[in-house]
Amino acid sequence: MDILNIIKKTLKKKKETIILDLYIKDYDKSNFYFAVVFNKKIEKFKVLYVPIDAIDCESNIEEYFCYQFIFIHTVNYLLETINSIDNSEMNLIRDNSEMNSYYIEINTNVDSKECKYTFTQFIDKDFKFLFEIIVTLFEHLPNIVNELCSKILSEFNDNSEKFKYTGSYDFDFENNKLEDLFDEKVIKNCKYKFTDIEFLEGVGERYYSIINDKIIIIDFSKFNNLINISSPNYYSLGEEVYIIMKAIFDKIEKRFYRLMVAHDKQDFLEDRANYYLCYGVEDDFFKVVNSNNEKLELDLLKKERVKILNPDRELEEKLKSYLSEKYEDKLVDEIINYTFMR
Repeated sequence: MDILNIIKKTLKKKKETIILDLYIKDYDKSNFYFAVVFNKKIEKFKVLYVPIDAIDCESNIEEYFCYQFIFIHTVNYLLETINSIDNSEMNLIRDNSEMNSYYIEINTNVDSKECKYTFTQFIDKDFKFLFEIIVTLFEHLPNIVNELCSKILSEFNDNSEKFKYTGSYDFDFENNKLEDLFDEKVIKNCKYKFTDIEFLEGVGERYYSIINDKIIIIDFSKFNNLINISSPNYYSLGEEVYIIMKAIFDKIEKRFYRLMVAHDKQDFLEDRANYYLCYGVEDDFFKVVNSNNEKLELDLLKKERVKILNPDRELEEKLKSYLSEKYEDKLVDEIINYTFMR
């Protein structure tokens, strides 16, 4: 029997009704169950915390249940929020069916109105009605899961960088070999060479790369011996990811252009600019690694809102070509000299 069913059967025996629950499966190799329950014996609402990974004996699973009482006015707020959910939003799936890890499941049961939501990695921003529910729930949980709350709600934080994983695998970066991760056919038949990688740069334990003008991101978690891959255009263990991993192992680096984008010139002086990894220009925009799909217009150059930290001749020529169609040569040179930090 699966652990989730055992937990729910145990709650039923204890005469505790589940109002809402949150199930976290294989999230950074961790598993949790949280719930708001009503205890019929004492007629009180409580928040339940179950660290599933700590359970080593299902026969006395109740020993692993941790509770925190919750005020009735807080519960009423949760009930009002749940009851306000539109019928069209009662059962929605946004999880990645090809990936079992980073699974998030939320269930509510109020006045026979049952709703179920599933996500992968984080809750999508358009589900605003779930934000307050999750925040309120975590306010009554141990501080040890605060970081988890931040991660699953990261979509609501405009300043956080978030990319959907398409694959998650056990991998010890120090001791495993690529042969332990990739199929033999992928390795043997790989059509790519290092020269096909346009950009590759590591920032901490995360590697950003561009191949075929597409973004592939690889996260190494050395603490958990885990590798997470964001490769929406290619199979997570395909040839494109393999050649990038091989380049990482061979310590090859092809640095991105660095953009500094500010609201005004004063921001540059006070170091308030936003930084972006850039891999060229297309039409009227900079191509940037950006999880928010934000587009940066080339017209920002004229407004003196962009500085480029490590330009090369290729990028300079492209920007000059774009600017020359709009401005005189003297102004083009002024813009380039202001923008490029050589």
